[in-house]
Amino acid sequence: HFMLIQSDPSHNSITVSPIPAHTKDTDGNTLSTLFTKHGSLRVAQTISSILQLPVSHYITLNAAGTQQFLNELDSGIRFSLPEDILYTDENGAQIRLTAGEHVLSGAQTAAVMQYTAWSSHSTDANRIVADVVTAVLNQYITANRRFDGYFAALSNVAQTDLRIDNFNAFRRTLEQLAAGNNGSLSR
Repeated sequence: HFMLIQSDPSHNSITVSPIPAHTKDTDGNTLSTLFTKHGSLRVAQTISSILQLPVSHYITLNAAGTQQFLNELDSGIRFSLPEDILYTDENGAQIRLTAGEHVLSGAQTAAVMQYTAWSSHSTDANRIVADVVTAVLNQYITANRRFDGYFAALSNVAQTDLRIDNFNAFRRTLEQLAAGNNGSLSR
């Protein structure tokens, strides 16, 4: 799944937009193909070109890294599932969740993000992943949180071009966004 995450401090918001993996560049290559052949930077450049928007940085997480990062979050992720799911991971472990409100562990959240067998045509896997990312941002970018730990945890499990000096430059914006977060910072 590919996401574009944009901050807008003037409106105290963060927008999470899912970008389908089958999106094609001007040469007809899908984002999935570009990622496999050329990596995250090329995908970020392609998304920037297609949308005519600057993409300053990229963060790439695999399933294990996603789970590990989410496990660092102290309270789990509050999320409402649109339907029941039964997910079997690559190791054969099963996660069964019913529709409705949950506080998801890192493993459960990673399973929801990897699940693709949604029964409803209106339930798109990319949209669900964006909704999970939105829930994480709304719950964890708050005034009483310390962002240093999140950055350290993320940088330990992700491939990214975001460095500590980039993070420190963005810290004031994060603090401003967090101070005005009433639970609907991200959409």
